[in-house]
Amino acid sequence: MERILSKWQCFLNEYTDIKLKSKSSLLISLIVAIAGLVLTIIVLSMPERLPGT
Repeated sequence: MERILSKWQCFLNEYTDIKLKSKSSLLISLIVAIAGLVLTIIVLSMPERLPGT
């Protein structure tokens, strides 16, 4: 878990302007990013449920 958080912090420092120091904020940001990715995949896999299509 520590390795995942340290890699996530390196990714955030390199590709974004977000500076997170505490482990809890790093963990929350990682969970939010994973949840957003999963929701995006689910929505894209069900185009018939999208409004206006």
